[in-house]
Amino acid sequence: MAEEASNPFDAVRKKNRAVWEQASGRKRSEELPNPFDAVRKKNRAVWEQASGRKPSDESRAIPPPTGRESPLEGADALVMVAALSAKLSALEARVDYIEDDFPEWPVMQGEGGGSDYAFKITAVMDQNKTFTVKVLGGTAQTLGGTPYIYDDEELVNVKEGWHIYVVYENLEPSPSYTEYGEWRPGIKASSAADMANYTAPHDLVFEIGRISKEYIGNVRQDHKGNIVMPAISNVVDIQTQLP
Repeated sequence: MAEEASNPFDAVRKKNRAVWEQASGRKRSEELPNPFDAVRKKNRAVWEQASGRKPSDESRAIPPPTGRESPLEGADALVMVAALSAKLSALEARVDYIEDDFPEWPVMQGEGGGSDYAFKITAVMDQNKTFTVKVLGGTAQTLGGTPYIYDDEELVNVKEGWHIYVVYENLEPSPSYTEYGEWRPGIKASSAADMANYTAPHDLVFEIGRISKEYIGNVRQDHKGNIVMPAISNVVDIQTQLP
């Protein structure tokens, strides 16, 4: 019987696969359950039903004889079987090669998928029932204004139920009500009672999230991405004192 055809790209494919596995920390795909198998099988079943095709395992089965086949005997049968086996092996090797060129990404857990966004919050509760909170920095700006860049922030001794937020100082206090129009530096963490010290229209509070052991990962993420606020100065005549 003729030898099965070998894939000339096997060596390159295995080397690339090994590099990818080492960099990603993943095991070979055949050692891991494929989270997309159920979806693929369901979609395949719908397609087969719509197209009238048999399932793949049935379509590959050897059809029953009809009695009109040309008999193959001896060497002729062996040659044909060897040729078909070689072609099948080559196709399987090619499929493996293509699949290894495009390995499936690991399934990401939690909100936000595999990419981080501005003001993403993570929180860890310690033995004292307080939280260490880390917030990924981002930009905040009024529409058309100059962006203010918030750096990454680490907040310690955050208590159960506290809010995470940033503040825009809009107007100076009475009696001037002069426009100030600046983002206050630093990402804040406080209770709802402390947040009440900021009052509109002087201060505008933009809540990013809330921390509690009741939430998955101790975080309720309220805002994703950079903050853009409407240019309210175009609505109110800031040169006129407000009542």
